[in-house]
Amino acid sequence: MATTSQSLIPHALDAIRADSSWNGPDSILALCTLIYLRWIDFQEAEQEAIAAFDGAEYDPILPPSMHWRSWHCKHPVELKELI
Repeated sequence: MATTSQSLIPHALDAIRADSSWNGPDSILALCTLIYLRWIDFQEAEQEAIAAFDGAEYDPILPPSMHWRSWHCKHPVELKELI
């Protein structure tokens, strides 16, 4: 079975919860951060596509290392380190 970016989030959260230094509110904050970064990346990809269609240049808000497309396939342990 192929691993999708959506199926990696639960695994990343399990890795976060398994670490005793992350309590309930911290794991919720981590989930919110992942969702927010996913949304921002979607918006930026859309704006980038519009700019490419119009022949304009687009400067992303987030640095490339924070784009969902840059890290969504990373191992859950690496995601935990990112957060």
